[in-house]
Amino acid sequence: MRRWLAMGALASAAALWGLMYVVSRVALQTVPALPLVLMRVVISLICLAPFAMRARFWRITPRQLGWLALIGLTGYTCSLSLQFIGTALTSASLGSLITSAAPAFIVLFAALGGERPTARTMLALALALAGVALIVGVDVPVGGSLPGILALVGAAVSWALYTVLGRHLARELPLLATLFWGLLLGGLAVIPLAAPQWPSLEQLRHYSPALWLEILYLGVIAMALAFFLWNYGFAHLPSDVGAVFGLFQPLVGVALGVALLGERLTTLGLVGALGIVAGAALAGIGGKGGKG
Repeated sequence: MRRWLAMGALASAAALWGLMYVVSRVALQTVPALPLVLMRVVISLICLAPFAMRARFWRITPRQLGWLALIGLTGYTCSLSLQFIGTALTSASLGSLITSAAPAFIVLFAALGGERPTARTMLALALALAGVALIVGVDVPVGGSLPGILALVGAAVSWALYTVLGRHLARELPLLATLFWGLLLGGLAVIPLAAPQWPSLEQLRHYSPALWLEILYLGVIAMALAFFLWNYGFAHLPSDVGAVFGLFQPLVGVALGVALLGERLTTLGLVGALGIVAGAALAGIGGKGGKG
């Protein structure tokens, strides 16, 4: 039962992040990327603080604090900042698609850490990645966005490292404590980066109610909730199985980009979407790894 809950948690987190690319693309038209990251982190810390207190987040060792700092830097400082910078320079669909390479890096980093992927999940991952490759038939304005593309690749690599590190630390610390410390330490590192672009009080006063709702979504739903679901899923599944479910992100991101932002999807893209779903189904059938 726990295995199915974990797979549902991963698919839900990926779907929430798919919507995040559309929301962030709109919000980034007004709010600079790094201040938006910091706003998102602060809102998430406020949401998670009561739960982290119940988990007695302060009960950590100096060694664990070092690993938590690394998790914060990779998952929040680097990945989130590069993700928003890349999305601002490209498009919602392209941002979702390029960062969907993260599952492949997750499997790679997990293998370097001693986890051996099964033949079934490697086949599932290959099928889903092939689906992503076909979805690249989306008609997006790529020209002149090489810095944005490189930023998105960097976001995918740092996110994969964060996921694998968080999975290993989940064996020692409560999940909510790990999330809270990662957000806190990663957010502190973002402050000096975001400070030069921070909007003035006058600019903040002119933010529309719709924009504040978008910022709240990014902080409460797409971070506090989605990060909890993602880390819960990886704590109870092998890394190679969990990685496949991350590919729901481009599926949702591209679908919403088409529906809400007018981006176009080709017939091959539709075939690719089926490939992602088929890969996730193959990964979920059979097998017993993980803690559940």
